[in-house]
Amino acid sequence: MVERIHAWMTGSGDDTDHDADELLDGPLRVLHHAISTGQGAAGQVRWY
Repeated sequence: MVERIHAWMTGSGDDTDHDADELLDGPLRVLHHAISTGQGAAGQVRWY
């Protein structure tokens, strides 16, 4: 599943130098930090 997301993000990105792995891993790091510290996390989605 992660490979398919990576392929989609890499193929559809405007910036050819963007790091698809970082875009996938960043939000997960936030959630893991919230869990490990007993805090919550909020998310926001912006549609164009």
